[in-house]
Amino acid sequence: CLDRGEQALHETSMTKVFVAEAVNRIVDRALQMCGASGISGHIEICDDVMLLGMTGVPNSIKEPGIYASAIPAMEVVTWRKNAVSFKHLHEMQGRLRKIEKP
Repeated sequence: CLDRGEQALHETSMTKVFVAEAVNRIVDRALQMCGASGISGHIEICDDVMLLGMTGVPNSIKEPGIYASAIPAMEVVTWRKNAVSFKHLHEMQGRLRKIEKP
């Protein structure tokens, strides 16, 4: 019918409903997102992932687990610098403890 220039309103509507329901079933099985979580761009998230409230996901998640993040608002320049450092914070803390021990 589309190749003859006819509209396929019913078929289009059915497809939209089917796809939306299928996506919800897939996401429900693979991912649990709590309130105010956000996903940035086209990324991949593996199965068995839980995102706690206010978790921002800027990159793909390749390992199952529970993820969390929420920091106070700040200027974006400062936030970007802190975001880079934050990934290494636990490692830096361990190195600092070694230095501080008598």
